[in-house]
Amino acid sequence: MRQNPFFNKYVKILSLTFFIIVLCLTTGFSGHAQQLKYGSLTINSNPSGAKVFLDNQYKGVTPLNLKDVPVGQYSIKLVLPGYEEWNSTIAVLPILNVKITADLVPQAKPAFGSIAVNSDPQGARVYLDNAYKGPTPVNLRDIPVGKHIIKLVLPDYQEWNSEVTVIASQTARIFVTLEYQRAYGSISANSNPRGADIYLDDNYEGLTPLDLTQIPVGSHTIRIVLPGYREWVSQIEVSTGQTSRIFVDLEPQPSYGSISIKCNQEEAKVFLNGTYIKSTSVYPTLLEDIKTGYYEVVIIKEGFRVWIGELEVLPGEVTPIEVTMTEIFK
Repeated sequence: MRQNPFFNKYVKILSLTFFIIVLCLTTGFSGHAQQLKYGSLTINSNPSGAKVFLDNQYKGVTPLNLKDVPVGQYSIKLVLPGYEEWNSTIAVLPILNVKITADLVPQAKPAFGSIAVNSDPQGARVYLDNAYKGPTPVNLRDIPVGKHIIKLVLPDYQEWNSEVTVIASQTARIFVTLEYQRAYGSISANSNPRGADIYLDDNYEGLTPLDLTQIPVGSHTIRIVLPGYREWVSQIEVSTGQTSRIFVDLEPQPSYGSISIKCNQEEAKVFLNGTYIKSTSVYPTLLEDIKTGYYEVVIIKEGFRVWIGELEVLPGEVTPIEVTMTEIFK
């Protein structure tokens, strides 16, 4: 006669309940009530040595016996390198020992392919997913299947980028004709004081501080000019993809000059802008520490016609004049 499964389950529950009641009466209800709060776990795995996590808390490695585990429901996780993570949910029962055995599944080995890279011209630097792999031509082996980014870099040529798909046990072949481009660099120019005019190869560029970009590689002439300061001129080399930096301490330009007067008469009085300075002598007369600018020069001597002229005094320079005075006849 076939038994009813529901009836068997009901009988088992009644039997377990009766067992617990008898145990409580035998050992003392208060003491056993405390025991009913805990159970135990026995955890095994195939293979063994897997890390065991109970509600994400590490408990040890298999085989593992956990005692005095509070009753309730838990998530359990087993982790072993080379095997897929094993997860499940378990219920800890009072007094009873719950046994668990997990058959771990080996992880699938990743598939690989290859990439053969070449370029014209050769010698370009090859980057796979931003990792340098060597110059062209190069064969890249054991590359995981899937999409990857290839980059080729060669001085004086445009950078080349592309996506390549690697298929298991196959070789993806890439050949790139690189495009030549004129090489450029940059110049960063500054001065003390700032605000000086910058000329590059006699072309006005702006005021310091200034960054000059897209400058063809090679030698260039740079000139920095600021009123009241000496002009600064120099040659500068510009390299591909690099910034040549210039910082110039401009030297103040002298604000004084001199006048040398060669006169055919001695003891003639010299006036600058109406102010008497000194008298001439047999030797050239030097007027020093004269502020730069334009002057009216008047030279007077009794019995001679007045000599009048104009000149410009330049900073740090001697301005020569030659004067011939004409005698007045009565």
